[in-house]
Amino acid sequence: MNNSLKMNSMKKKESFIVGKLIRDHSELLKLMEEIVKLANALRNSVSKAEVSNEFFNVLKDAIYLSFKISSLLAKLDEHMKLEEELIKPYIQDERLKRELDVLIEGTRRFSEIEREISATLENYRKGAIALDDVVKKFVTFVNELQEIVYQHVSVSDRILHTTRKHFT
Repeated sequence: MNNSLKMNSMKKKESFIVGKLIRDHSELLKLMEEIVKLANALRNSVSKAEVSNEFFNVLKDAIYLSFKISSLLAKLDEHMKLEEELIKPYIQDERLKRELDVLIEGTRRFSEIEREISATLENYRKGAIALDDVVKKFVTFVNELQEIVYQHVSVSDRILHTTRKHFT
């Protein structure tokens, strides 16, 4: 009987984690939407900026966008570790296993993007690139992140809903 209680407790915990992972997807999409809006607004304002208060507002927005991207990357990293540890062992379908492996590998690009963002900001700080080039690079990063996040949520939702029966 004690073993049965342990198994039931484990299933409840795993079911909770699966639910959390699914809820994370909506949070990730919401954060990604906010980042896209910030990037678009920044791109529009950088062309109008002069060396004045407007310039510093653009710079402030670029720094805020960098912070939001870092927040997204941290959340995605935590999310992917949970998915890999909890979900992967229960996937029986080889196609779904390959898709999860592709998602996991795709998220490795996140750390590269994070390094590129840091390098871009460092180059700007050193005067090696102009602010409008920083913004252009940030918009490129955002577009790439958006594609990765949307692909992740789409495939991951399918995998989570398929494997959820193991946790209920």
